[in-house]
Amino acid sequence: MPEDNTAAPAAEPNPLVLALPVPWRFEGKDYTEIDLRGLARLTIADAVAAQLALFSQREVAASALTETTTAFARELAARATGLPIELFRLAPRALSRRIVRT
Repeated sequence: MPEDNTAAPAAEPNPLVLALPVPWRFEGKDYTEIDLRGLARLTIADAVAAQLALFSQREVAASALTETTTAFARELAARATGLPIELFRLAPRALSRRIVRT
């Protein structure tokens, strides 16, 4: 009997969906992934708004190196996911580094 090769191939993981190695609890909810696919819909206006938010928070590094700072990456991640900025401010360092690289 011939093999059935019609099965759909496994979907490749999306690099904008960051799977967490262990669930992370924030405000009573367990997170197993952070979905950053919303980054694709952000505009220059969103980036400028994130910069202005950082300037008003007196983020010194943001005034000189905005797009390379962790603070800027957190602001964009919050805007892309709709999750509270506090989630990203309190995230484990390893997750924060992954967000910055994305």
